[in-house]
Amino acid sequence: TLRYFGPLATLVRLSRMTSIEVLANFLALLYYTHWVVYTPICLFLYHFIIGETFRKYFLSSVTDEIFYYVERKGMEMDIQIMDAQSQTAFMLSALQEIRADGRELKKKKEKAGAEEPELLGPLLGPAIK
Repeated sequence: TLRYFGPLATLVRLSRMTSIEVLANFLALLYYTHWVVYTPICLFLYHFIIGETFRKYFLSSVTDEIFYYVERKGMEMDIQIMDAQSQTAFMLSALQEIRADGRELKKKKEKAGAEEPELLGPLLGPAIK
């Protein structure tokens, strides 16, 4: 097999990559550059190209977690999706409450598991040894 070097070989290699591979290579390139160089690049990409996609993705992932929690608890809620800037504070406070409830429930389960209840008698017949 022949190995090609130079700009033409680089273009051929780039044309065979998937979009995820191109993004991974771009991020690897940013890793080896100084922050003064990549910070303006990332700011430009965020504000003008992919910022809206990021905001929608994060908002939808937070909303999915809240809906999952509500469904698990068996409650019904009417949550309307609004602009990301007005919805963010509500979503963060709701997530904090959900996680606090989860931690409190876990502590209660651990406390209940640590204290063994007294058995009043053989409930299913004599104990088999």
